[in-house]
Amino acid sequence: MPLVDLSELIEMAVKDEETGIVFYKALAEVARNPAVKDGMLAIAAQEQGQLAWFQKMLDDIGQYQPVEEDPGEYEEYLWALLKSRAFPKPEDAAAKAHSAETDAAGIEMAIKLEHDTLEFLEDMRRFVGPERSTYVDVIIEEEREHLVALTRLKETVT
Repeated sequence: MPLVDLSELIEMAVKDEETGIVFYKALAEVARNPAVKDGMLAIAAQEQGQLAWFQKMLDDIGQYQPVEEDPGEYEEYLWALLKSRAFPKPEDAAAKAHSAETDAAGIEMAIKLEHDTLEFLEDMRRFVGPERSTYVDVIIEEEREHLVALTRLKETVT
């Protein structure tokens, strides 16, 4: 059994959603444009829904062995993810958001976060197997919608 199991991966996703909520709420606090503020609050609310999906996934999984092509690849991948998380703690997310000097800069930070999240989720699909990938697919679609919304929002402030 690997040192890091699927439930730990999903717990990491839960933590990322929690810090994402803090990040988007903090971006809303510093937003100068009311449309940007509303957009950030809307995404924060959607992140809350994604958090609930991940928590349900945790409840449904129980003990699960990851799908691996090569022994140890899952464990190696998880440790790499743990080292490269965007915001290790909620206060890191808030500090990053508060550092945005303009609405456009804040939106750009959010776009990068969404790209990174999409990459993480696409990789995650590989380890959950087809019978559980529906959970991840729903969240991937919402993250894509966030990316589109942020791109549109950025066009209004630049």
